[in-house]
Amino acid sequence: MKGKISRLAVVDVCLDGVASAQNEYCNMSGGDWVCWAPEYFITTTIARCLHQAKGSKYVTIENGAYDALDYAGAVGKGRLHGDIRSNGRFDLLLWWAKGDPRAVIEVKNRVFNKTQYQSDLKRITGVLKRKKSQSSIEFGAFAFYTAADDSSSKRSHEILEQRIETIKNNAQEIVGDDFKATLHISDIVIEDTSSWFAGCILVEHT
Repeated sequence: MKGKISRLAVVDVCLDGVASAQNEYCNMSGGDWVCWAPEYFITTTIARCLHQAKGSKYVTIENGAYDALDYAGAVGKGRLHGDIRSNGRFDLLLWWAKGDPRAVIEVKNRVFNKTQYQSDLKRITGVLKRKKSQSSIEFGAFAFYTAADDSSSKRSHEILEQRIETIKNNAQEIVGDDFKATLHISDIVIEDTSSWFAGCILVEHT
């Protein structure tokens, strides 16, 4: 299909991918939630959903970070910031149809603590800062799955509602004033004494 996929459409597809991974794993396992599955299962499900989504683009899995920056025209001179982890790999790389990298997408399973997404958000901002006037990379996203059980004092959905506010505040603090971190979530799904939701943080230049 002609025409690029919009940023918000990418976010929606990420949310759908996380939810699809949850539902598919629950069906195939006889009831286990995707929090018990390898993170890679969510990553590959999102990749398939992105591939099938309307709009022109390409997507690669576990793309080398340095190669991605090189293709994007973002290497240039000078040392790459350590936050980028240029010797590692990006979980997903979204490409423009013309063949240049467009967005870095990191994926995380079982998110409940700031330390689980801080380094990924710093990595995304590090990529977006790098040679931004020349780079073809225009945004980043952090897609995740999170769940909770009832506690002695709170229902599971109340725990997740509080978690949403915490993640929202932490995300903006982590990316800093030069970037906008917008949290998008699916509905909270409640099953007996447990709940879950899919989330995606869109990171853009301000």
